[in-house]
Amino acid sequence: MAETETPQTQPAAAEPPSMLEDIIKSIYTPGVNSGLLSFLLLVFVALFVVLGSMAILMEFNIHVLVMLLLATGLAVSLVWFLKELQAVNRSEAAAEASPDQKPATETRPVDSAKADKVD
Repeated sequence: MAETETPQTQPAAAEPPSMLEDIIKSIYTPGVNSGLLSFLLLVFVALFVVLGSMAILMEFNIHVLVMLLLATGLAVSLVWFLKELQAVNRSEAAAEASPDQKPATETRPVDSAKADKVD
């Protein structure tokens, strides 16, 4: 009887998670991960394509142009907010890594003569 060789499975290389996996994981973890940010930008690009094509097909109707302007404002403000959030998270992580440094904001002593003066 011929021996049959069983294929040996080798451990799979760690693959980066897909965008869908990142979106599902972001539900259970605080903050915004790269997959969710990529998906959000993809949705905004699709929105701009739809509104741009509607503007062309409807001969630049004022209502569609206003919607395009509002969508642009929303996208810009959301991207700005997420970048500020990432900057705050990085600064908090740096502060936790080196707790012996002074805080970034300095407090000045209050002059008691000026503080007691009421207008």
